[in-house]
Amino acid sequence: MKVQALRNYAVAFSDAEGAWPDAIKAEMKRKGMAVVLSHLGFLQRFQFGLAFWREKQRIAALDLSGLRERGFNNDPFIAQQVQYLALFCALKSLFGSAKAIAICKQIMDETADALILLLPEPADVLSFADPFNALREYFRAGPEAARKAAAGTVVVAEDADEVFQFDITSCIWLDLASLAGVPEACIPNCYADDLVFPQYFAALGVDYTRQSTLALGASQCDCRFRRLAAAAG
Repeated sequence: MKVQALRNYAVAFSDAEGAWPDAIKAEMKRKGMAVVLSHLGFLQRFQFGLAFWREKQRIAALDLSGLRERGFNNDPFIAQQVQYLALFCALKSLFGSAKAIAICKQIMDETADALILLLPEPADVLSFADPFNALREYFRAGPEAARKAAAGTVVVAEDADEVFQFDITSCIWLDLASLAGVPEACIPNCYADDLVFPQYFAALGVDYTRQSTLALGASQCDCRFRRLAAAAG
């Protein structure tokens, strides 16, 4: 197998997420709403439903011309984010930002496994004689994929035999959350990454870390991959 044949090679994460099967999206929605409802009393369910409907109308009507002009036109992804951001805003109207973030993190606890679909099948990566090198080649395509999709800016910060790092200096998740007036809604998205990616890469002999994120006010998300000693042997 060639690296170019790995799942979602040279595909922006937003494009890959927008292409999730309908069944996956429906299951994530079901699980997410179950978490939300567990926090709501009888009256609050009505209040949440009304707020969610209002926020969905508001966010769907946002002026996205700036994103369109730069070339971002992934409508399935935008539709998913409208749903999520409306949910976050409805929770914020009831409980405030801190609890909205906490509840959305609980949603990610239940749904983050879907992020595996953004990355190559582990068995396919392990089929290479040097899985770390295959992943380096795979991620080298990331900056151009993000540029073509107009989904953000990704730069390779380090590319060596034992370490690879790319930095995300702008991202569509944060862009949309900021346009909706709730940049903090991106924090649970980053949390979901931390639930899934370290374990995924560890199984491939790779240590994955991220010390900073745009959502928490840093100038970049620094995604770093280091070959584990056992894998190097």
